[in-house]
Amino acid sequence: MIIWRLMDGKPGHETQSAGLLQSVARRTPLQVFEIPCLATHSVVQRLETVAREGRRLPLPDMIVGAGHATHLALILARHWFGGRSLVLMRPSLPVQCFDLVLVPEHDGMKESSRVITTKGMLNKIRPAMPRQGEGRGTMLIGGPSKAFHWKEDRILSQIETILAGQEIEWKLTTSRRTPATTLRHLRGLERERACLTVVPAEETHTGWVADHLRASQHVCVSADSMSMIFEALTSGAVTTILDVPTRSPKHRLVRAVANLRDEGFIADAAHWNRAGDDWGLRSFPCEADRCAGLVLEKMLSWIPVAESTDLPDPIHTMA
Repeated sequence: MIIWRLMDGKPGHETQSAGLLQSVARRTPLQVFEIPCLATHSVVQRLETVAREGRRLPLPDMIVGAGHATHLALILARHWFGGRSLVLMRPSLPVQCFDLVLVPEHDGMKESSRVITTKGMLNKIRPAMPRQGEGRGTMLIGGPSKAFHWKEDRILSQIETILAGQEIEWKLTTSRRTPATTLRHLRGLERERACLTVVPAEETHTGWVADHLRASQHVCVSADSMSMIFEALTSGAVTTILDVPTRSPKHRLVRAVANLRDEGFIADAAHWNRAGDDWGLRSFPCEADRCAGLVLEKMLSWIPVAESTDLPDPIHTMA
């Protein structure tokens, strides 16, 4: 299969498309060609780039994109060059504009012949089997967001409770949203607690989080860090959520965390006060693998794809 992957330059979006395609590649041979479709560029620049790059590449069986910057380019690339279009996350254009949409269930879209709902965001994490990292843990700290307030004292109190619990060596990293004052307090806590090492996000390398998730038995994530929560769950680690006050209990991301708690996939920081608690959490499915199978089923149902061999000139069409 020939896959064109439109890249908007946002790591969170690109991780999702990479996770899906890696899982597809484990099932069938692929050739993936990456085309820049950067969110920082104008719409015209994106379309010109896709048209130029597309004319030198083998024609695609599927064109994949994640992020609003890729949506119009996906539609036109399919029109110009053929193949099928697949978009990850809720699209900014009507679903009927795409052949297949993979969207997190907390976005509230119903499944249909074009829509596959996923349990959270897809990612590149692979479950560590057998589980490694006994006695080691990772903490992932976010910051203020549209759905959550950031109460520094509450976060720090929960972290202190966890550090005082089981004998675990913790590595903690922040995000670009973490306030400077929170980092200063975490540094102070690091000096007080020999079991804690703080590594700010700016000092981590590509793949740092994935490497540490695989090497950890326990992972603690602040409730605002939605993509990190699903990466932690996919890794197979025991996942604890650090409570962050909500701006609205009805916000879709707030509901998503509540659903994971109700379904028994995550625990609250309060668990660390319960002596002898065996956690009893459910194993989280590898959604990228499940979706890869569904995408391939769709591809088989589409064969043969009735596309014209007399393709329009993309530059002329765009003009």
